[in-house]
Amino acid sequence: MNIVRLRCRLSICLLVLIATLVAAYGCAAFIGYRCSGRLGVVAASLAAGACGVSAVLAMLMSHLIAGVNVGATAMLLPMMIRITPPLLVAIAVRLRGPGLVEAGFVYYLIGFYLLALGIELPMSLPPVAPRPADAERLKK
Repeated sequence: MNIVRLRCRLSICLLVLIATLVAAYGCAAFIGYRCSGRLGVVAASLAAGACGVSAVLAMLMSHLIAGVNVGATAMLLPMMIRITPPLLVAIAVRLRGPGLVEAGFVYYLIGFYLLALGIELPMSLPPVAPRPADAERLKK
């Protein structure tokens, strides 16, 4: 795959990821405001920010090391990048006090993490080349 096609694919994947997270943030912020007021919006914002940044960084890393034969590192490095920021933010929120935790921060974090994981992971996988037999059948 040439570099222009790879960059275009990465741009489209990032656009889909960010657009989905922004739409989900709008829903979560509305729910957070209705349930907990401004503190609910802050909780949703922190969760969306942590999960969004980590998903974008993981997608960039997986596209950067795509095609490089590095074994398990190609899987583990983006996974560590994906989990570390949300985990650090969750620890910081928990140590700060009960306000954001009571506003549902953990639930927003889990929701955004699973949403980002479900969108980012399939798009980070390398494209599968057709088998030679399938390619010949498609040409006919």
